[in-house]
Amino acid sequence: MAGKGAMRTRRLGRDRLAGYAALACLGVVAGVFGLFAVASYDRLVTRAEQQAHDTAFFFADHGSRLFEAADLATSEAVAALEGEPWEKVSGSRRAAQALERLSDRFPYTDALFLTDAEGRIRLVSNSFPAPDVDVSDREYFTSHRDGRRGLYVSRLLISRTTGNPGFVLSRGIYGDDGEFRGVAAAIIATNYLAEFYRSINLPFDPTISLFRSDFQPLVRQPGNVAPDNPGRLQGEALIRKAIGSSPSTELATVSGKADGEELILGYAKIENVPLYVSVAIDRPALLRVWFEESRVPGAMAAVALAALGALTIFVFRQARRDEEAKRLLESTVEARTSDLRSANRQLEVLVQEVHHRVKNNLQVISSMLRLQSIQMSDDGVRKALQDSVNRVHAMSLVHEMLSGAGDRAGLEFREYLRDLTDQLKESYGAGDRVAIAIECDDLTLDMTQGILLALIVNEIFSNALKHAFPPGHPGELRIALERQGARARLTMRDNGIGLPPGFDWRKASSLGLQIVQSLAAKLGGEASLTAAGSTCFTLVFPLGNGAAADAELPADVVGAL
Repeated sequence: MAGKGAMRTRRLGRDRLAGYAALACLGVVAGVFGLFAVASYDRLVTRAEQQAHDTAFFFADHGSRLFEAADLATSEAVAALEGEPWEKVSGSRRAAQALERLSDRFPYTDALFLTDAEGRIRLVSNSFPAPDVDVSDREYFTSHRDGRRGLYVSRLLISRTTGNPGFVLSRGIYGDDGEFRGVAAAIIATNYLAEFYRSINLPFDPTISLFRSDFQPLVRQPGNVAPDNPGRLQGEALIRKAIGSSPSTELATVSGKADGEELILGYAKIENVPLYVSVAIDRPALLRVWFEESRVPGAMAAVALAALGALTIFVFRQARRDEEAKRLLESTVEARTSDLRSANRQLEVLVQEVHHRVKNNLQVISSMLRLQSIQMSDDGVRKALQDSVNRVHAMSLVHEMLSGAGDRAGLEFREYLRDLTDQLKESYGAGDRVAIAIECDDLTLDMTQGILLALIVNEIFSNALKHAFPPGHPGELRIALERQGARARLTMRDNGIGLPPGFDWRKASSLGLQIVQSLAAKLGGEASLTAAGSTCFTLVFPLGNGAAADAELPADVVGAL
């Protein structure tokens, strides 16, 4: 009897152990989902910061091109005066038609106009003769009249010539003796800019703002900026603090609380114009995207938690019932032996069922975690995008180093090679598996040659990391750039797995190798790819103002980006 009691005690312990195991699984699932949720939100914040940074750069670059063209139009309008008196200019239909044709070239300008030294509009692109309008009280006019030189950007206003909201890009008109003769100006249509910002479909629903250097907003999307009440710039406190601590920064990303809002904010200065673009993403938008992306994994975790919770309750309840049955059986051992044996058989079946269910639920948890690791976007598209990002980074790094050195015409390629190869190793996860050796003469390349050569290094280096050194195959990649008189020789050699037999790189379907051939031709160089013992790429090209000095990027390269 004592032996039977000990056996029943062991069985009861197994039931409780199964219950505790199910409870532990419940905690593991909850903990794993919590870690997944935190990591998912952190990745989302990183994505938002990168989007704010890249979008600010994109819109700043777009604005630079627009306003540079508008400024050029005002300069052309000034040049067309040729020192003629205002009475002759205002009565010249030919001059008005030329101004109209000039304005039509730029759909984002409502009108181009010229004023005399008293502020009267003498010539305007949208009507002839010009309306009798006096702008002598406008800040852009008084600024130039009071001696301001160069380009001026006004506050948001309602144009007296078109009746539409906009802001004015203006330049003073001066005679040969330096005397102030008037103002040439372009009215920029804010509706056009707002529509352009709205047409770019961006995640996180960011707020795009165009503002002056005094933080006065000119365009906001979504939302409007009213000329009589422009309101405050979103995230103004953050931008003021960032620009104040680093006034030379032209592109930056900051985050924090401003005006009661938690913001991730990227901003960039528009080149050669006293304007900035900002891209603000608020925390509610982040949370909306996070909830949407976590919905499916969260539902699966909830199902697993519910199943494990029900199983845990069932096991503990069954253990309690078994304990009661044990006490009853002990009081009637002699009289109900057959009942005890039947109960024992049922208990054994129950324990087996519990173990079976725990095993199945663990398999469900494992499958769920694998599903969570699968990205929703297509893998091939992601890899192609990563290649394009690396190509764009190779070019942007050239501009970054040129800007940092204060010389936009010369690139020290030795330092550039180190930065580029470090970035590509990190991008492809090469780590310490691939050793990089760089030997580079003191070469200073012009910007065009630097970009073309950088893209070639990017493609060959990326191909080596992707194909020459598969997992488990360490090795070394050597890069050498040496001067040979008026020419330079680039050599990239690796001791990887080598090229396939009979491989002809000039007939390869690889986009990267096609880009290399096109870029080498633009450099005016001769390229070769051999596999005698080790894979070796060689490019010999002229230095200085050679074939690439005035070349643009090939169309196929631009398409690949």
